[in-house]
Amino acid sequence: MEIEEFASEINVTPLVDVMLVLLVIFMVTAPMMTEGFDIRLPEVDTSEILSTEKDHIVLSVKADGAIYINDHETVIEELPIALATYKKNDTPLFVKADKEARYGLVMQTMDTVRISGIKNVSLITTSADGNNTQKQ
Repeated sequence: MEIEEFASEINVTPLVDVMLVLLVIFMVTAPMMTEGFDIRLPEVDTSEILSTEKDHIVLSVKADGAIYINDHETVIEELPIALATYKKNDTPLFVKADKEARYGLVMQTMDTVRISGIKNVSLITTSADGNNTQKQ
């Protein structure tokens, strides 16, 4: 009796078909994932007017990149040291950034405030009627 030899080859045609279908699906859906969706941003509520109490800090970021704590100019590198004294008193911090200020600088400033350990942080905005409002 003779032993027949079997061909032990894998048929890759179905695998290639599945991969091509997946490739087409990903090529069609990938551009949809990177595009933004149309959303309406919330409007500023003017019901919360900024308090006039004196025991708070105002951190300002100007359009030219200058950073101020109350009326004193500072730089981003010295900001943690300047904020350390206010952290001990748990003083509220209000961040006010010019709308023309670089977004990256504002986010770096906010990150520095977070790292400094100040928990009571509010953002100051201006409503349509010109009143300052705060958002936590």
